[in-house]
Amino acid sequence: MNLATILTLNDLGGVDVKNSLSNQFKIYLTEQLAFDLGYRYQWWGFPFSPGLNEDIRHYFSYSEEFEKVSDRELTPEAKKELLRVKDVILPSVSVPQDKWLEMLCTIHYFRNICYVPEFSNGKINPDLHTSFLRLDENRT
Repeated sequence: MNLATILTLNDLGGVDVKNSLSNQFKIYLTEQLAFDLGYRYQWWGFPFSPGLNEDIRHYFSYSEEFEKVSDRELTPEAKKELLRVKDVILPSVSVPQDKWLEMLCTIHYFRNICYVPEFSNGKINPDLHTSFLRLDENRT
């Protein structure tokens, strides 16, 4: 995992060791709302970066190596850009943060990456409460 990715996750509350998808979602939103970290995404039921997944697995295998960067920080400019991400990653409704992040990333991906015209022309306006219930029902 590159230093900028580690520092970004640290600034967003740390690397989530229990839920690596949470890390994926935070970095996806960072790349869409703030700055590019070099990862590319594809659809796997949600936006997913195989490269980031490998980096996260590497991080967990060699976490002692990455502890040496604990005294490093993002630049003030990068921290300012990251404020937009921090504003959106906190759920605005009472749902678990990992589901909130998944929903945000999914909606963004459909609106901007794979381009589903119904999102852009207003024919689809997701009801987050209902959408989260569907996520629960379809979870295996």
